[in-house]
Amino acid sequence: MDEASGGRQGRAAKGPATIAVGIIAGCMLLGVAAVTCWLFGEMIMFGFAGVLVAILMRSLGLAIHRFTRLPERISLVLAILVVTTVVVGVGFFLGRMVESQAAQLVQSIPQALSHLKSGLVQSALGRWVLEHGHQSDPSSFAGLAARQAASMVTISLSAIMGLVMMVFLGLFVAFQPQLYFSGLVSLFPPKSRARTRQVLDELGLELRMWMVGQGLVMLIVGSLITIGLLVMHNQFALALGLFSALITFVPYLGAFVATAIAVLASVQQGGHVLSCTIILYGVVYLLEGYCITPLVQRGTVAMPPALTIIAQLALAVVFGFLGVVFAAPLLVTILVLVKMLYLNDTLGDHVYLPGEDQPQSVPTPEPPSGLLRSPPAGIS
Repeated sequence: MDEASGGRQGRAAKGPATIAVGIIAGCMLLGVAAVTCWLFGEMIMFGFAGVLVAILMRSLGLAIHRFTRLPERISLVLAILVVTTVVVGVGFFLGRMVESQAAQLVQSIPQALSHLKSGLVQSALGRWVLEHGHQSDPSSFAGLAARQAASMVTISLSAIMGLVMMVFLGLFVAFQPQLYFSGLVSLFPPKSRARTRQVLDELGLELRMWMVGQGLVMLIVGSLITIGLLVMHNQFALALGLFSALITFVPYLGAFVATAIAVLASVQQGGHVLSCTIILYGVVYLLEGYCITPLVQRGTVAMPPALTIIAQLALAVVFGFLGVVFAAPLLVTILVLVKMLYLNDTLGDHVYLPGEDQPQSVPTPEPPSGLLRSPPAGIS
């Protein structure tokens, strides 16, 4: 009796100490993770981008494999050749025109800002904005551009190296997904490996669905804006259309940046072109937000706008510009992990993802059909 009470007292005495040790260990792990992200954030983001490239290439390869019945390796090579041909072809036919318009666009922005400042001076509200805003001469934009030239060269070289690393990493993973998939699964305890395979398989599927859908949204938005700008005879139509398509990869913030750049580029082209540009971008991005994206992405993980913007701001603090660019697919990753590992496994709530089958009578989710590897039969 005394031994039992003594054991209970010992366990009770150890309880607070164990909790304190756990809290300290958790804080240390969070600190190590934060420092790692701060020091190697760019490398982590390019690595994640490489995984996205691998998923996209395998998606195209599997589509060719289903259509032609060719071996998967040959289908993947054909997918790479198709993507390369499209990029080279577009660059060959439109590259010089887009490059010329982009150069003129970059040169016109400081002039547009000066023109905008001259217009603000003529009103009381504009003078108040200038007095409480940035106190600088319009010509300072040229000096600022000159001072930043060296840093821009460094950033460009870093971006090129990161892009090359991203592409090669994506190709290596795309050609040997089982090698990296199995290696990652082997890091977990044996009893958790079946569920790990299922989670990673579903994660690959959700990322593939989101990227294909977002790529279609980018194509539609870029096409609509380019056609609209060509109709209104905007001299930067191709450059602005391409920029709008690319930056639509970043939800919400991309629309704001694209509209701001287009407005600045249209300031010196007359009031008619400026007003038509504002209306065009407003209509296109309203359609994108309320019609195009909901229809195209209806089968993917739902990402509330406020949560997406919060993720973009938080990842911008941790990873900088690349954090903003890849915030949406990272948020997809986080939502899938939270739903499968926390809501389903920890809390016991049967939350189904868009890629999963939802049985009518069986309360447990069936194994999803994934991208890289299908889970073994019998896993629930």
